[in-house]
Amino acid sequence: MKTNRKHPVKKEIANALIKLMKDKPYSKISISEISENAKVSRISFYRNFKDKDDVIKYYFDGIITPFADKISNVTSLMTVKEFYKAAFTTVEKRKDDFSLFYKNNLLGFFIMELQKACLKAFDKENNPEDYYRCLVFNGSFTLVTFGWLFDNRKETPEELAEIYEKILFSKDNYTAILLKSDLVK
Repeated sequence: MKTNRKHPVKKEIANALIKLMKDKPYSKISISEISENAKVSRISFYRNFKDKDDVIKYYFDGIITPFADKISNVTSLMTVKEFYKAAFTTVEKRKDDFSLFYKNNLLGFFIMELQKACLKAFDKENNPEDYYRCLVFNGSFTLVTFGWLFDNRKETPEELAEIYEKILFSKDNYTAILLKSDLVK
């Protein structure tokens, strides 16, 4: 996990939880164990987090935040392919952590944190299309990412970004063509 200089106690607590999850299921880990491993008091734990779930959300927020500002401006800040390559590279670097979260049924937190970040980036109140665009982005990105990680696919982040971009924006996107033809009937 990257160092978060603003919140060193939070970082230590998150690191402690991840370390404990390597040897023990998430459901069996206590706040006392996390605090002890982080070398902080339980009071410090509760000053920073409501519960263990809050620690997981904090971890995922740290992964997602660097990309959150770029989501709605992806075409002006970088190409779509560059954006996805950076996102897939970030996830790939944390594959072992994502495997722990997968084994402990915690990937839903990643999906929800990504959804929150995406919704902040779009004008969902005044433009319903942006709201649904965010849902499509979140759903497709998480499914592609998890399939790639957990089916042990061999594509590099760059290759996956290229494939993903082609699927999303290709004139030969058969799913989009089928949906459009069904809607026209």
